[in-house]
Parts: sequence; structure tokens; C-alpha cells
Amino acid sequence: MGDAEKRVDESSLFEAQVADADERAGESAAVPLPAEEVFSVLRNGRRRAVLSYLARRPKGVASVNDLSRAVTAAEHDIPAEHVTERQRKCVYVSLLQVHLPALVEANVVSWNESAGTVRGERSVGALAAVTDLLDRACDADAER
Repeated sequence: MGDAEKRVDESSLFEAQVADADERAGESAAVPLPAEEVFSVLRNGRRRAVLSYLARRPKGVASVNDLSRAVTAAEHDIPAEHVTERQRKCVYVSLLQVHLPALVEANVVSWNESAGTVRGERSVGALAAVTDLLDRACDADAER
């Protein structure tokens, strides 16, 4: 395949991925943040994992314990049931001290500390779709 054909093929793949991400974002609201703040929110892998997990949950709600287990599993690329308590606790603490406050400040999630639950706001689906699109685009680049 020539260079021109590769560029056309890659362009078509990217357009298909954008369309797929738009479809999965579905009813999600536009992200009510300037692009720089979106980049700041998405800069950290744990925050991206939180958004992706909440976007897949019914009503976008999860306990902090379940969230920390899911984020840990994603980081270690293992099933959630194989996450050790030590691994989960490390992520749990960083979620409580750093990442959940940052996501709350950006109005991306609501966190009920007394109930130990986190709820994604309307834009969480759109942010998760952007995250997924970037992950797939970067994975495609890494294969070359």
C-alpha cells in the first residue's frame, strides 16, 4: 500500500472512530469547560478511568470502593476480582485526596462523601467518548 493510500485509509478510520464516539456519547451534554480545562481533567490516567467507568454504569453512579477497584484493574490490566486490597487502597487514597476533588472542581462528577458515592454529571459520557477515541487513535499509532 502506498503512502497516499495509507493516509486515506487512516483518515477513514479516524472519521469512523469519531462517528462511533459521537454515537456512544449519545444524550451526553456538551462539555461545559474550556478546552484547556478538559485537557487538564483528561491528563491523568486515573481520572480518565473514573470517567470511563462512570459512563458505563447505570445512572452513572458508583461507590468509591467499586470505583477504586475498577481503576486499579484498568491500571494493572487485570480483572477486578484479581485486584489485591493493597493495590486498591493505594488508588482509593489517591482518588479521595487528588482525583475526585479535581473532577468535582471541574463539575464533571458529584461526590457524596458521607455516602461514599460518585455520580457522573451529564458531560461524563462525552468525556469518556473523547477518552476512548484518543486511546484508540494512540493505540493505532503505536502499532506502526
